[in-house]
Amino acid sequence: MEEKQASGLWASTTEDVHDIEDIWMAPASISVKIITHHKNPL
Repeated sequence: MEEKQASGLWASTTEDVHDIEDIWMAPASISVKIITHHKNPL
C-alpha cells in the first residue's frame, strides 16, 4: 500500500519535472532558432 502511494507520488513529481523542463527548454530552443536564423538567413 505504501509502495503504491510512493510510486504514484514519484510519477507525479517526475511529470512535474518534465513540464518544468519543457517550460524552460521552449524559450531556449526558440532563442537558438532566432540566433541561428540571424547568422545564416536561408
